[in-house]
Order: sequence, then structure tokens, then C-alpha cells
Amino acid sequence: MSDQTTKQNSEESANSISAKKDNFYSNHPTGDEIEEKVSALETELLRLPELKPFLELLSSLPWNEYEEKLSSNYYASFPFGKEDSDSSFPTFPSEKPSEFKLLEPVRILAEAEERLGAENENFRSLNNYVSNLIARTMGRAVSIAVKTRLNL
Repeated sequence: MSDQTTKQNSEESANSISAKKDNFYSNHPTGDEIEEKVSALETELLRLPELKPFLELLSSLPWNEYEEKLSSNYYASFPFGKEDSDSSFPTFPSEKPSEFKLLEPVRILAEAEERLGAENENFRSLNNYVSNLIARTMGRAVSIAVKTRLNL
């Protein structure tokens, strides 16, 4: 691996919401930190004209609907503390073929990769943005599953 590639991978890791704060403890960002990261990345990417069509497609996706569908999946798949009261509850979730998955953002990202190329700096920034959008959506979905489904 070249020094340039190593440097790029290092920079991308540092930009990722899941980047480690130090060598011993991973960064477990709060919902607010993820929101700030997504907002900052979006502001940065809006300045890049070649990414505009992809950002428009991403912003038109029904993210709230994705959160609700994922929250239903999470609630159905994970016991959320019910294992204490019901010994028949499985300890590990089983995958279901009908399970909802976030495919559209990945499709948009694949289209961007095809048009821009995987080595394009703007594509890598878009990839980071999409990863953070998905992380935000998944975090919100878990929160919805816990709060709404368990009446907290």
C-alpha cells in the first residue's frame, strides 16, 4: 500500500463518526454529535457542484419512514430486556428474509462511484456522508424502538 493511500485511509478514518478518540476507547457518539457531523458534512458537500445530483437524491429519500421500518425490525429482532421475564426469548436475533434494509442510499452511492470513480476525493467525501446518514438513521431507529415500543 502506498504512503498516499495510507494517508487517505487515515484521513477518512479520522473523519468518520466512528473514528476512535484515542487508542484505548472507541468513540460512541451521542445523537447530537451524529447530527452535527451529518450537518457539517452536508454543508461541505453542498459546495461541490458535481455532488449536487446525488445530494438531491439522498435528501429526497424518506428517512423518517426508514427510521420507523428499522425500529420495527429492531423491536422484533432484539429482546430489549424481555429476556429476564421470558426464558423462551432467543438470546441472538435471527435474520428474516423480509427484513427491511437501507438499499436506496447504497444504490445512489454506487451510481456516484460509477460516475466519479472510487478514487475521486469528492466520491470519498460523499461515501463518508452516506455512512454517517445511515448511522444517524440507525441510531434514531433504535431510539424509536426503545422509547415507543416499550413506552418509555
